[in-house]
Amino acid sequence: MFEKVKDVERIILHSDANCFYASVEMLYHPEYAGCPMAVGGDPEARHGIILTANYIAKKKGVKTGQALWQAKIACSDLVIVPPRMDLYLKFSSMLREIYGEYTNLVEPYGCDEAWLDVTDSTVLKGGGRKIAEEISRRVKRELGITVSIGISWNKIFAKLGSDYKKPDGITAFTKENYKELLWRLPAADLLYVGRSTRNTLNRYGIKTIGELALSDPKFLERLLGKMGLVLYTFANGWDESPVSPQGYEAPVKSIGNSTTTPRDLENNLDVQIVLMALAESVAARLRKHGFKCKVVSISIRDNGLYSFSRQKKLERPTDITNEIMKAANELFREHYNWQHPIRSLGVRAESLVLSDIPIQFNLFVSEEQREKQEKMDQAVDDIRRRFGYFSVQKAFMYQDKALATEANCRQNGFHCAENPLDCLVHYPNWKKSTYFIVKAFGDLDEDDQDTKISCTKIELIEELDFPTLLLRGAAYMAIHPDRSWCSLVCKETGTGENGFVVVRGKKPRAKGRKNDLLIFVQEEPDSNEITIINQICVDGARYKEDQWYGIAD
Repeated sequence: MFEKVKDVERIILHSDANCFYASVEMLYHPEYAGCPMAVGGDPEARHGIILTANYIAKKKGVKTGQALWQAKIACSDLVIVPPRMDLYLKFSSMLREIYGEYTNLVEPYGCDEAWLDVTDSTVLKGGGRKIAEEISRRVKRELGITVSIGISWNKIFAKLGSDYKKPDGITAFTKENYKELLWRLPAADLLYVGRSTRNTLNRYGIKTIGELALSDPKFLERLLGKMGLVLYTFANGWDESPVSPQGYEAPVKSIGNSTTTPRDLENNLDVQIVLMALAESVAARLRKHGFKCKVVSISIRDNGLYSFSRQKKLERPTDITNEIMKAANELFREHYNWQHPIRSLGVRAESLVLSDIPIQFNLFVSEEQREKQEKMDQAVDDIRRRFGYFSVQKAFMYQDKALATEANCRQNGFHCAENPLDCLVHYPNWKKSTYFIVKAFGDLDEDDQDTKISCTKIELIEELDFPTLLLRGAAYMAIHPDRSWCSLVCKETGTGENGFVVVRGKKPRAKGRKNDLLIFVQEEPDSNEITIINQICVDGARYKEDQWYGIAD
């Protein structure tokens, strides 16, 4: 008879980069060493919150999620730098490369955290603590930042371990010590226990993880539904969820958009305009990826920063803009009583199905009318793809043109529009600017990640006003309808050693000005066309997210 092999206990690590954004920025701003520093949003665009702060700032009361003005009150000498997501994602990728040398079972949790299952790596790499110590040393030496690492036999306790000692700490929760160390922690420290769940548990005297673990599971189920049983399982260390292999991507479960509005919304019309902009964006993305949704949900945050979400199941799957808008508007009217003005709104399509699944017809709904709406939405998608988002708009949106423009720019502007001129058209200061086509001399460096131009000289070619610039761009799209605005690559700029760029601002000097903005590359200065290649900066930085790079001195 064969003897039964005893199950091997898993060794799970959870690695969390300490004050990730701020730590990365400190590498690029050594002048801020010893100063309270935070990475924050744009207060003028009403994205003015603290994304992360270094430990000096945290000790003075600066917290993640605070409004910038609140952080300044807590720490008057706080230095705030704008976020650079492209840089943080680069460091996140380098972190995962280090993790990948110890196991292929790496599951990212955001860009600064990851679980690692090193159970099968211990034979070659040593025990869990030895691996954690080696990863910690390597990250510090190779990247210049620190990580805190938790070690346990399940993912939930490993994450609690990475939070236990910060910064640059390593904590192991074992089956021998977890009741003594971990059960004393607040229940709010447990994954998926948010503010509402914490308050509910506190009302019934459940304040620690230990008290949650010793509670009656049936009572927790009555109190919190299925999530009550999940939290009971977590608190007792019974989580057996696997660490997903590196490179694994979960199927798309929902598609949504949200926006912080440029001003507080004060009536139903304001809300309908923003909901329409969000519904258009969500519906277009559904159609682009071949999905329909069976559930529509909305999220609402008032100007007191209180937020909640509600959802509604549809009678049939849809990707029609008006149907998503109707469901979102009905949810809003049913669940919001206007006690406070609204700061931000979100619309999300959930319970996705493939767009070609069979659907039961409804005798009381005109299928012919639905088919016309589907074709109309597809036609609008095609027009916007070719000529830009603002080439066709719903008349409804012009009841408050300023709000509609801002809402649409947020959803379809700098960070996601195929046509970068969309945003130029709707920013008055840019309309009044003068534009210059210049020839930038330098070296072109291309690789899989970036196209860089290192500028050594600038030669003025032509001066344009905004209407002329716009007409040339439209002329190019009319001649090349199969190309999107940003589909070309920089290698099409002629010699490969210089390119023609458009600069917004005052007449550029020979080496450019820091605040001059590069908008796009022109292929041939003698043709009356604007060939949009990409937004690049002659100091080597490519256009990313919502940043416009200037010409370096």
